[in-house]
Amino acid sequence: MMKKIDENLLLFSSKFVKQKEYWMKKLSGENVETTLIDDYFTNQSLHKSIIMKSLKMEFPQSLSERLMKLSKQSNLSLYILLLTALKILLYRYSNNEDISVISPIYNNNGKKAGILLNHQVLIKERIGYRLTFKDCVMAVTYSTLEAYENQDYPFNKLMDYLFEKTPSGDTPGFSS
Repeated sequence: MMKKIDENLLLFSSKFVKQKEYWMKKLSGENVETTLIDDYFTNQSLHKSIIMKSLKMEFPQSLSERLMKLSKQSNLSLYILLLTALKILLYRYSNNEDISVISPIYNNNGKKAGILLNHQVLIKERIGYRLTFKDCVMAVTYSTLEAYENQDYPFNKLMDYLFEKTPSGDTPGFSS
């Protein structure tokens, strides 16, 4: 019971209020639910499939070496390059310009302070056909930095907001 009270108190702290405002602004507007790769993602509740499913990919060594070289030459992390490529592929496959990806958080600084923080973060930005690869990399970099700055707001609260049903049966975070 004490843990629940502490969580509720944290949600009303100025830090969490600021982060909630960031996420509500970032997630506002129309978000189209897209089901991809039916072998890996089910048509059941997207909320559950996001948490339970993953896709493992392996690249040929020659491609891995070229990606590492590009990463070093452009002073970008390999993570940002791969995330950008994934988002471009998702855009091209789905034809949706607003692309959201949930990514694991590997550096959980809050554990030192005794506060259990999220293990994943939502990264969203607009990818479009008019953007060059460089523009896409910059957008993904910026969105990723923003998401990590606001990573402490409870992820489950974001998912509850995105997948909450309205009286009309619609989901405010997504439109079909």
